[in-house]
Amino acid sequence: MKPRSSIIPTNPSCFPGSQKNLEEGLVDRNVYPEVPMRIEFTLTEKGSVRQTVMEAIRRLVQTWMDAERQRLHKMTHKQKPV
Repeated sequence: MKPRSSIIPTNPSCFPGSQKNLEEGLVDRNVYPEVPMRIEFTLTEKGSVRQTVMEAIRRLVQTWMDAERQRLHKMTHKQKPV
């Protein structure tokens, strides 16, 4: 699987300490000394695996939500007998 990359123009103070937690094996971080500063985050293999799992969970939840939405729609829009 090809790693995904994201380029985010930002200031390091924009991220709380939890950013370091993300970087612990999940993403690689490259800082470019430009004005404005540019930081590039790339998912590692470990991060890509988690992304795959999260996407599968997202699809499962979306499927459940769609089915529930249809069920509720049918309940609220029942045809009245003529």
